[in-house]
Amino acid sequence: MLELTNPTAVADPFCTRDLERNLNRRSARGAFTTLFAQGCGVLVRVASLAVLSRLLEPNDFGLVAMALVITGFASMFSDAGLSMATIQRKSLNHQQASTLFWIVIAISLVLSFSVALSAPVVAWMYDDERLIWLTIALGTTFLFSGLSLQQMAILKRQMRLRVVGSINVGAQLTAFLCAWWAAANGWGYWALVVQLIAMEASRAAYVWFACPWRPGLPVRGSGVRSMLNFGGNLTASNFLSYLTTKVDSLLIGMMWGAAPLGFYSRAMNLLQLPRTLLLRPLNDVAIPALSRLQDDVIAYRSYYRRALLLTLTCTMPIMAYAAISSKQLILVVLGDQWIDAVPIYRALSIAAFCQTLDGATSWVNVSMGRTDRRLYWRLISGPITTLAVAIGVQWGALGAAIGFSSAALVLRVPGIKFCLRGMPVHERDVYGSAWRPACSVLAAALLTISLNKTVQLDPIPSLLLSFLVFVVSYLVGLVVVSGGWRRFADLYRLQSLYSSFPRSRKLGVEA
Repeated sequence: MLELTNPTAVADPFCTRDLERNLNRRSARGAFTTLFAQGCGVLVRVASLAVLSRLLEPNDFGLVAMALVITGFASMFSDAGLSMATIQRKSLNHQQASTLFWIVIAISLVLSFSVALSAPVVAWMYDDERLIWLTIALGTTFLFSGLSLQQMAILKRQMRLRVVGSINVGAQLTAFLCAWWAAANGWGYWALVVQLIAMEASRAAYVWFACPWRPGLPVRGSGVRSMLNFGGNLTASNFLSYLTTKVDSLLIGMMWGAAPLGFYSRAMNLLQLPRTLLLRPLNDVAIPALSRLQDDVIAYRSYYRRALLLTLTCTMPIMAYAAISSKQLILVVLGDQWIDAVPIYRALSIAAFCQTLDGATSWVNVSMGRTDRRLYWRLISGPITTLAVAIGVQWGALGAAIGFSSAALVLRVPGIKFCLRGMPVHERDVYGSAWRPACSVLAAALLTISLNKTVQLDPIPSLLLSFLVFVVSYLVGLVVVSGGWRRFADLYRLQSLYSSFPRSRKLGVEA
């Protein structure tokens, strides 16, 4: 149910003074709300994966993945970072928001037109004429997304996270139902196109219904130049990140065709679900909180260690278990026809496990205003990752996955060292938070692997039994390790993250 009764938001959608009171409680409530919404969204995505993977062929997914490489590239410029500028801006007025809205609309029109013009090039690059109309259709998603970006940013600025979560889940559910109907009626790969278009169109409709603000005409000299500069820097950083993470799909599609890319993309999507469920809501809370503590090194470091410990304690076992039980997971969720995705999934799980430490560096760089440090590291790590994938792809999709994970493994420690240099926290803070869950995960993984080799069951019973053994052994490991009982108890008190705020008037934190 969408909430429309927020007096502050309706009276002045740009006023945030009311949010400064009870910020600890608001942050905690926001974390739980976002986590719940993410959980619902993941359930919808799992249902979508399970249903569509049985109704469509790997070639269908691979064909759409080819076009998504291009449209995904264009999406890096969809709002030029202006949504984040709207959220982070200390003061904002109607004229500025309206000007930004029309700038985003203009960018969306340019991107949609550019994608349509590139459609013949995409078809030539992959040697498949079906990609012409497919790419043109996907280009329309920019028109719908442009209509929702500014209003969504205003809702986030007002911390109306329940509304934001409802909109996202509603859009995902609407898109899934549309795709299900299309696939069941024999639309083939067009069902996936319908899903993507329905996602953005329904999100735009829900956002305009939930957000009372309406844009006026653009105003010259409204003071958005600094916001445009901010957005440009953010866009450059996201662009480099996208190139690094999508080079594998581009090379697999060009060299090996749609079917191998279909297996690769399904494995990657399934592997990213746990990270989407946990990391995003924790990031949404940790970064603003750390930003407020940047002048108090002791409080900053204490909060950082607690937040990182909680994040790693939740994400490390999920990624490890997903790798161990990859065969059963794929058989249960995707079906027998996707069995060839198992080795790809296992290879990519190494990179996914390394990515559980992303918050260790991104939280610090963003909260301390040193996104340039993160940008410099991407300039270093991007070419190395690209080279590793280019070498590995010579042996197919599995080779590309091995190359991608190898680069992630080799670059993890140097990346932490580079990004934390001169910051309020140190490498030892990261490893001090990581060693307990890492040791517990290793013990649980070894025990579960032994069980899987000893006991042979059907996929679903095997999945349930191995999950039970893994969870119990992991929790026991957390309790047994030095100081583990106290750390383990923190998982039942998410509020402990917020109790680490200093009770200081200088920071404006309400006790």
